[in-house]
Amino acid sequence: MMKNEFQNIRDMLEKRAEEFPEKIFAYWKEQKITYKEFNDNASRIAGYMQELVKKGDKVGIYCLNKIEYIYVTFGLGKIGVVSSHINTFARGDIIAYYINKTHCKYVFVDASLLDSYMEVRKKVNVSGEIYLADKSVIESIPTMDRHVICFDDLMTMKPEYSKIDILKGDPFSIMFTSGTTGMPKAVVQSNYYWISFAEHWVREFRYTPDDNVMVMMPLFHVNPWAGIFSALLAGASFTLLERFSASTIWEDAVKYGVTSIVGHAAHVYYLPRRPESEFRPEHKVRSAWIAPVNHEIARIFRERFKIKDVITGYGSTEAGVLTTFMFVPSGVKPPKGGVFGGYVRDDIECKVVNERDEELPPLEVGEIVLRPKKPYTIFTEYYGDPERTLNAFRNLWFHTGDLGYFDENGVLYFVGRKAECIRVRGEFIPVEYIEEAIKSYEKVEDAIVVGVPSGLGPFDEDVKAYIVPKKGVEVKPEEILDYLKTRLSRTYLPRYIEFVDEIERQPPVGKVPRYKYKERGVGKAWDRVKAGYKV
Repeated sequence: MMKNEFQNIRDMLEKRAEEFPEKIFAYWKEQKITYKEFNDNASRIAGYMQELVKKGDKVGIYCLNKIEYIYVTFGLGKIGVVSSHINTFARGDIIAYYINKTHCKYVFVDASLLDSYMEVRKKVNVSGEIYLADKSVIESIPTMDRHVICFDDLMTMKPEYSKIDILKGDPFSIMFTSGTTGMPKAVVQSNYYWISFAEHWVREFRYTPDDNVMVMMPLFHVNPWAGIFSALLAGASFTLLERFSASTIWEDAVKYGVTSIVGHAAHVYYLPRRPESEFRPEHKVRSAWIAPVNHEIARIFRERFKIKDVITGYGSTEAGVLTTFMFVPSGVKPPKGGVFGGYVRDDIECKVVNERDEELPPLEVGEIVLRPKKPYTIFTEYYGDPERTLNAFRNLWFHTGDLGYFDENGVLYFVGRKAECIRVRGEFIPVEYIEEAIKSYEKVEDAIVVGVPSGLGPFDEDVKAYIVPKKGVEVKPEEILDYLKTRLSRTYLPRYIEFVDEIERQPPVGKVPRYKYKERGVGKAWDRVKAGYKV
């Protein structure tokens, strides 16, 4: 691994472009972009934008996965301008919320998203817009007293800009949380936030300049940037996909010579269900990042897909993709449910606490809290939300809102979101553990569980399961429970079962809006207590 000697992302890119000018840094569709070409394109954007914005200003990016998105992010970073990454699945007023929340001066807009942007354009408070579209399209857009620019004009500039001082703690980017417990929060990430976890990623993945890292998640997520910045630090290459495709991922891996995949559980869980004919055994992939992942998926990746190292961890937009890390062990299940998190990286402190912020012993579930040992290794603040920032850092620990536990060896296990978990008779129930057990039944296609009021106090709940049977199969609640009784403790068994045609999942990672199912309450669900079923 190359030594981490960098104060900011700009210096890291320019140093690698100096060291490896003709080496391929990025693969994008049929393009092969060298370090020098990539750096020059970022400098062109920096030079143009430097006439419009200054250090510390925010510029939004509303763009699908494409290499220009990454040029823009690095170009803005060169001049200390903060890139604000906008969820491309957003529609309606939430788009304006993303842009206005971070006080963006300008916004880059993808031609493919033009219709969605135009619906809220009048509600967006920016000085100008840069459109990644044909000039003929841009000429038809009313200026509305704004500076309307064609992205192609930026790329005609000389690769020159005026350098300024950029410190470790200076903000580089803003990314938004998913907003499962309220409006999405704007997470400010410093230059060193990215450099520090890239250093750990490169070390743990053992990246070298010979590696090629495939990324596929939407670029408004932290996930793909883990691969991009780590490839940069290692002097390696990365391959950017427009989107994840289960049918072509192995073909792409062979085409581009990929050696490492940065994926997400919502994607890779599709792969074992795909036809064997789509798998390309001649691939060169030696490692895959999958989080969260269970031991069975890890086994399939090692044995069927011939990937030596299946790696997982626990992370977040606030603390980075890699807060904890581990190679998923073979034939080992988490001792109390949940999924593997791993060992805490050496520049972060982490513990599990109860409601009074008292540390819990091993194997007891509580909230995961953490703090940095070095400045700027986790997020700086929630932009424009001082109260939420202070509350999140109460008692000098960042409260993640996630539930988990440690084992006796210091391995962290992730159980679920605190706001989404179920508390039965004072015990936090590992939601995903129950769901995996239900879905393992041969007649079940999909399932989720939520908590509904038990009537035993304001915070106590019973488990309700929403189950999608496999097509053409008849299944009864009693047989589900007969199956689960041999696999789950009594506390974990659903009291209520409701059969549904499908489970709603939101793009891009298939997250279930659990609050919607929770709001339904008991409804007309089958009740094992009323039915007289004995557990």
